[in-house]
Amino acid sequence: MNYCKKAMYIRILIISLFSALLTSCADEPVIHDIQFKLMYGENSISCGTAMQINGQSWQLSQFQFYIHALQFRSQGQWVPATFEVPENNDPHVKLIGGVCNSNFDWKMTVKSPVAPKNIDAVQFKIGVPFELNHNNPLTQKSPLNQSDMFWVWQTGHKFLRLELTSETNDWIYHLGSTGCHSESAVRAPAKACKNPNVATVRIDVNELKTIGIDIKPLFEGIDLNSESSCKSEPANELCKHLLERTGLNSNSTIFKSL
Repeated sequence: MNYCKKAMYIRILIISLFSALLTSCADEPVIHDIQFKLMYGENSISCGTAMQINGQSWQLSQFQFYIHALQFRSQGQWVPATFEVPENNDPHVKLIGGVCNSNFDWKMTVKSPVAPKNIDAVQFKIGVPFELNHNNPLTQKSPLNQSDMFWVWQTGHKFLRLELTSETNDWIYHLGSTGCHSESAVRAPAKACKNPNVATVRIDVNELKTIGIDIKPLFEGIDLNSESSCKSEPANELCKHLLERTGLNSNSTIFKSL
């Protein structure tokens, strides 16, 4: 082999190794820390914050919800992301929020092959996958073992739990599956529920750092009281509005990039 051919082969080898190195680096998972911020309109809220809703002052009692099926969009392609959780937690779901006078968790750490600068949208589902939704909460891993986020085996988990209180009244919104059929309330259904009630959230982003949750649109046109509360009943007209605004039949109107 003459000198020119040998030099050409060496150059090709170097280029191939360099390309492989770049590909390997591009495929390495990236850790993303994403913060959620609870809001009422343009103002951030927490326990003790007074919200004027239809002329009455309300305060937060609790707000928590499960998310799964997290994806990032990059160059027109949706790429799945995975939750970074402790070893004793279920890796498929993440519980965001909490209960007043207790702990809140507004942050999720996730892993993805997509670099932050290349993400132009994020999507996730509010709910619990069917294959996990109706299992015994006493034997499930955290956060699916949280009793206050579970109805019964037949209907499964409360996907979202929002509760408010005023001086004279309480108001609740519990999102979960309905129309679930099994032999009894303490038996899991063999088939998917008639109304899975899993909501979809899709947000366009310039930089994925903080996701705002503006609950104000939920209450538009609703007179809050115990009678207007919602536990995802199919015949409840107020529930239909709440479920749609959460993202049941279209994209949610309460989540936004900050």
